[in-house]
Amino acid sequence: MTRTRRWTAAAALACTALLLAGCSDDTEADGDSGPISAEEYEKSPLGAYYAKLSGGEQPTDEDYAQMSAQSEEIVAACMLEQGFEYEPVDNSSMMSEPVTDEEFDPSSREYVEKYGYGMTTMFEENQAPVEDTEEWVDPNAEYVEAMSETERTAYYEALYGVQQEYVEGEEAPAYDWTTAGCQGKGQHEVYDELNGAWNMEEFAALQEEISGIYEQLQSDPAMTELNQKWATCMADAGYDYDTQQAAMDDIVEQSNALYEDVTDESGPDKAKVDEVAATEIAVATADFDCRKELNFERKTFEIQTKLEQAFVDQHKAELDAWVEAATQK
Repeated sequence: MTRTRRWTAAAALACTALLLAGCSDDTEADGDSGPISAEEYEKSPLGAYYAKLSGGEQPTDEDYAQMSAQSEEIVAACMLEQGFEYEPVDNSSMMSEPVTDEEFDPSSREYVEKYGYGMTTMFEENQAPVEDTEEWVDPNAEYVEAMSETERTAYYEALYGVQQEYVEGEEAPAYDWTTAGCQGKGQHEVYDELNGAWNMEEFAALQEEISGIYEQLQSDPAMTELNQKWATCMADAGYDYDTQQAAMDDIVEQSNALYEDVTDESGPDKAKVDEVAATEIAVATADFDCRKELNFERKTFEIQTKLEQAFVDQHKAELDAWVEAATQK
């Protein structure tokens, strides 16, 4: 089975936040330098509220497997109500294990020198056939193939809902589980509880304001100064980027461009992949060095914490009401 990967800037930024910020379970991080520990994030002014809103520990892989099976059972019952047979799909074989390298710490320079941001540098791993895993087969394929075109259309509309068309360039319609067929019903009934607090419409405005904090972070004078120092450091290394996000966007664009003219399962030309991978590693390594030299993550976290605290001081009553409403659900 061949796997390909296309990146968005948001996905790449999330990847880098985990890779270079050095977030870990180590709770003994130096208060003035070093990576930010998971405990520190959880104890930040808003992090403390997020912990309360999440209701405790995050689901394990086993929990997600059970939820997937439960969702498929709901889909099967829903499809039967619509007049169709549906055999629950076992999605466990489709869940790929993350690429790991026990030799390196993901927050180390050695790791970045090998994997960069983890985009094009893992091309071979993503293209390689999945070993020791049976090829996934849709248990409903034969049933659907035996249908007429009209029956098949009705089957998929029952399963996924009527697909909405929209003009290219316009904003895609917001996802609505009530129009997403039996799959939407199964996912809503099983998974939406995980994000229950974030789906409470009465606190949507508050959530919008929270999102604005991270926009404020980038325009904060202290953050602007830190970004300028980072840009100067990168320029000394031979790279012209105003911000770390700009560096990420550049690698994202180069990575995605590799797939633009690909028409078969073999994927992009390996020589071109290697070329972009070399650039990615070089940029990521320079980025790593500059961030370490400037104590970038620690200082960014300190600026963010101040903004969060100011927000909590101003909106404490609303935040407390949100937690109370969420924990009573």
